[in-house]
Amino acid sequence: WCNSSRSEPCLLDWRKVLSNSTETVIESDQFQPGVRYNFYLYGCTNQGYQLLRSIIGYVEELEA
Repeated sequence: WCNSSRSEPCLLDWRKVLSNSTETVIESDQFQPGVRYNFYLYGCTNQGYQLLRSIIGYVEELEA
């Protein structure tokens, strides 16, 4: 995941999940209410990584 509200390029944080998992909970002390984050889901194969899905969201959305 990465903080998409910053103007500088972001460094990605990674979490590895088992191939038979259909859900996970992502927690971080760095998550803040009202901050928009980009979440990227990659599949790992012998040929390398493949982007499966990109999600933009908030851990807590605030009123504008």
